[in-house]
Parts: sequence; C-alpha cells; structure tokens
Amino acid sequence: MSVHSVKYYDVERTLSRLAMNYDRERSLLPPSTAESATRLDRMREYSYALSARTQYSRPGRTNLSAIPANSPPSNTPVPTATQTKQKRKVAKSMSTDIQCSPCSRDNLHHDAAGYCIECSEYFCESCIKHHKNLKITKNHTMQDRRKMPKVQKYDPEEEIIEICEEHPMELIRFFCKDHDEPSCRICATLKHRACSTLVFIPDLKSKETNKSCVNTIKQMNALAAQFETAREETERTMKTLEIKKHDYEQSMLKLHQDFIDHLHYLEQQAMSNMETLYQDQQGYISARVGSCSEAIKTLQQATQHLDSAKKNGIESKVFLQMKKIKKQVRHFEELLADIQKKNKEALNFKFKADPKVKEFLKMTDVLGTLDIVQAPGKTVTTLKHFKVNSQSDAYDVSDVTGSCFLSDGRLILADMYNESLKVVDTSFALVTQTKLSTEPWDVCPISDTQVIVTLPKEKKLQFFNIGSTIQPLKKIGNIPSLKSSQYFGVAYYKERLYVTCPKETPPCIKILDMNGAPVHEIANSNQEQPIFSDPLFIAVQNDGKTIYVSDSGNNTIVTIDTRNDEVKHTHQMADGNHPGGLVVLTEGDVYTCGFKSNNVLRFNARGQYLEELITNQGGLLSPQSICYWSQGRQLVVTMQKSNIVKVFQVS
Repeated sequence: MSVHSVKYYDVERTLSRLAMNYDRERSLLPPSTAESATRLDRMREYSYALSARTQYSRPGRTNLSAIPANSPPSNTPVPTATQTKQKRKVAKSMSTDIQCSPCSRDNLHHDAAGYCIECSEYFCESCIKHHKNLKITKNHTMQDRRKMPKVQKYDPEEEIIEICEEHPMELIRFFCKDHDEPSCRICATLKHRACSTLVFIPDLKSKETNKSCVNTIKQMNALAAQFETAREETERTMKTLEIKKHDYEQSMLKLHQDFIDHLHYLEQQAMSNMETLYQDQQGYISARVGSCSEAIKTLQQATQHLDSAKKNGIESKVFLQMKKIKKQVRHFEELLADIQKKNKEALNFKFKADPKVKEFLKMTDVLGTLDIVQAPGKTVTTLKHFKVNSQSDAYDVSDVTGSCFLSDGRLILADMYNESLKVVDTSFALVTQTKLSTEPWDVCPISDTQVIVTLPKEKKLQFFNIGSTIQPLKKIGNIPSLKSSQYFGVAYYKERLYVTCPKETPPCIKILDMNGAPVHEIANSNQEQPIFSDPLFIAVQNDGKTIYVSDSGNNTIVTIDTRNDEVKHTHQMADGNHPGGLVVLTEGDVYTCGFKSNNVLRFNARGQYLEELITNQGGLLSPQSICYWSQGRQLVVTMQKSNIVKVFQVS
C-alpha cells in the first residue's frame, strides 16, 4: 500500500495527552460522567485507533499503534493556540480500495461486496451473510457493488476529530442530551455539570446515530427543496415588485402628461379668445388712426388754398373757401370728438385665473396616494381532524388551551385537563406525552427542539426539549425577591419572553429575560388608563416591533407598538364574542379564533380586520387555541373540552 501524505494537524500529539489528562478529568467532571478503569482503557484504545487503523506511518514519528496503553505520553511539545485556532480540523485515514469495515477492525483486508445504508458500513460477502442473519439487522438495506458508494477513498472506519471552538486545546468527546449539543472536557465541566445525560461520544449507539442522521438528511433535503420553492416564489415576487414599480412610474407620467395636455388645451382656448378680442380692437383703433391721418391731410390742404386766395387778393374766392372750410371744420370737430371719446373708452383686458384652479392648487398637497393592495382572500379547506386523548390521560376528555408547531412540522399541545404536554407527528398521530406538575395554559417554540410552557398555578414557566421523548428542563419565574405573577399567554422573540398577566392589578403584559427576570411591563395607555381587562393570549410580529393581545375581558384584539408601548389599533369583536389564541404568519397576517362565533378571523399586520377566514360552518365549537405551520400551510384549531383537533389547509 502506498503511503499518502496527509497533514494531521498534530492530532497525534493531542491524542497522546488524553491519558495524561485523564486523572485530572475525573476530578473535574460531574459524578455521572466519571469513568471507570474500563472506560479509560476504551478511551485510550479509541484514541490510538484513530491514527492506527490503516497502519499509517509518518516519517520521523513513532506509530501510535505500537505504543502500549501504559506507555508514558510523548514529550513532543503541545501545539500552540495559534496552531489550533482553526475550527473543525479533520484527521482521516486514507485507503486506495474500499474494504470490509468489520474485517478492517480485525486487521483483515477483504474487498467490500456491499454497503449497509443503516449502519453506514461496507461488508464483504461473509460479513453480509452474517449481517443478514442477525435479528436486529436482517431488515437493513444492503447495496451491492454496483450501487454502493464508490467515491470514498478513506478508510471505511474513518473517524473525524473536532476541536472545541471555545477551547482550541480540547477535543470534543462528550454529548449532552439535555441541551442537544456536543462538548469538550472543559465545557462539560462548566456548562453541563448538573445535566443527567452527558455521554461519551464513542459510546453512542450506531443504530440510533445512523437513524437520526438519515432523518436529519431527509429533513435537510426537504428543507432545501422548500427553500428552492421559496426562492422561486421570492424571485417571482421580485419581478412582480419591479412590474409594480414600473406601473407606478408610468401612472405618474401619465397623470403628468394628462395635466400638461389639459393645461395646453386650456391655454389654447384662452389664447384664442384673447386673440379674437385683440384683432377686433386692433381694427377699431387702426380705423381711428386712419381717420385722424385723413383729417390732418384735408385740413392742411384747405389751409393752403385759403392762404393762397388771400395773398392773391381775390375776395370772392376767399369767401367761398372760408364757407367750404367751415363746413369741413364742423365735420372734423365731430370726428375728433368721437375719436377722443373712443380713446378714453378704449377696451382694457388682462388674464384672470379660474378660482376653481386656484382652489385646486391650494387644496392639493399630493398628486395621489400610494395604496397598499391587500392580498386576495385566503382559501381554506378542511384537511382532517384527529383525536388527541390517550389511555394515560387522567380524564376521558381533553382541554387543549395552547398549541404550537415546531419547524419540522410536529405539533405540541398543552392539555390543561390532563396536566400534560403532548407531541403529534406530521401524520397527526400522538407519539409521546409527559405529565406536568400542574395545569398548563399556553406553549410556544423557542428553537427547533425546545418549547416553553406557562404554568399559571405555580406562577412559573418551564422549558422542555422535544426529541423522541419529552425532556423537562428548568423552570423560571416566581423569583423570591420579586413580586410573582400568574403567566398565561406566552410568545418568544430574540431571547425575550412576552407573557400575559391577567391577574395583576392592572392586568398587564410583561417582557422577561430567559431566566424569568422582568425587563419591561405594558399596562396603561398614555392617558394612564388600563389597556387590558383579561389578556389571555399574545403573539409577536416577525420583526418584534408589534405585539397582538387577545383580551377576553374587553372582547378586543389589541395591537401595540413595542417601541413606545403605544396602542396602534384596537379591534372590537362583534356581539360580545371572546377572542381566543393568536398566531402570526410569515407574511405578517394575524389569525385568531372567535370563541362564541365558532370561526377564525384574519387581520393584517396593523391589526385591522380583513376577512372571516373560517365561518361557523367549518365544524368548530368553542375554539380556543390556534397555530400555523408555514411550510405545510396547515392551520390547527383546538376546541374547549374536546378530544378533537381540526386541521385546515390554507392556500
């Protein structure tokens, strides 16, 4: 076998320190994780095997496979923090052929003839027969040579060593099931000392790990496909946005052009009227000017004739000229008087704007408004209904007061009557439940695998981890040094818990940190009047700027701006109808159920009523909690004192 040049990132040095540090680890680790001598041997074998399974030999370095378990550690200097700063350094053994995994562990080299999907291992012909004969593995899916993965060039039993991100000198070797996270020795000591299920990673069952891996891969593939669909929808939305922007600009340009065209028409009309008047007056005035010129010429000629007759001494001619001129003078005097009169009465004009136009310009501040067109009404169809009661319930009837979806589509239900928390899978089958210390009221997700439940009677909230089973975590609230409150509705946003406190005076909304300490309180309006009467449910908008409160005392849905605690909108339910639970959708819409009207209502992000999403013909009877799974577009409604849960498809 050829020797491959592989950079090991000094993993051998790090592994050689495991045995040296083990005694110190036992004194630091929690008692539940203290290892016996057998475990120490297994840890050493695991560490040595990581670099020895392929008989790897590095020039100038002793092969760790040849070092006995009781040999002292190497004196090779420990790598510096700079050398180990890079995250997730990987050491992998390499092989040119794909060999049988079980045989390789016994230092036997047989070519692989198949690959088990569940075990993620290669098997030779002999091991395949043995694998199929075992009761626990006989139903595993085995791929033959033609179908098995052929791109792998590493050892079939390759191991990956990961360096702790917080402590670069430590390897990740432990896994805390309580917090669902891996940890190094120091993290286990500092963060997980009180945890009950801290396990050594090599001791994890291969079957359980592989099954979880397969499910995770399926979930990631499904999520990636959903993101692909979402991306296509988003790209279409972007194109639609560009079209709307272009249409908006074109509408503005058209309005502008309409103004210009109409103004031009009005200008032409005004100019035409003025031009007609001007031409008429110009004609009159020009005629008077001509009359004046003609009179001047005639008078000058008559004067010359009279003066000539006088100089010649012809008395008779002078007499006749004088009589003739006097007659003309009377005519011209009358003409002059008429011209002077008309000049004094000459037409004077100017432009005067229509008062309506002036008023329009004065009253118009904008050309138009930017209207947000509401999305078309939702179409809702009944998908199915299922029963949520079980044989372990204390009562025959359930009363689910709170519900929520996890990101993977599992449904979490808070059953007040039976004091239990229940988990329903994506096929709407009850898969697990746990008994609570007291009656729950509401539940909301805080991560992909964790929820928080309100326990009003205890004045506390409790965290739960949702896996194959429900694992109770810490309780918060009821701080001795502070006034305790009964928490009913709960919502989560960015490390803050929003809870309703209907039993307070006055009833209020409190914002808590993740340890239950109050951060802020909303109770009174700007006029110091109580906002709420009996707030039972709460929801937070996706950006955290708005909260919605279901107030059964006032029969209202109250919308509050969290930036200034101002009430933005209050919707009054009709006919004394009590609002139930609330849910905020990804696009910002808000749904709530009408307890008396047996329907579901839809509001926009501003808290304004849009439509009746589900009518009283939808089979609901006293609905009280509601939740929505955006990926499946499924709406779930629970009803008071009922084992039936309704599921609707929203499109």
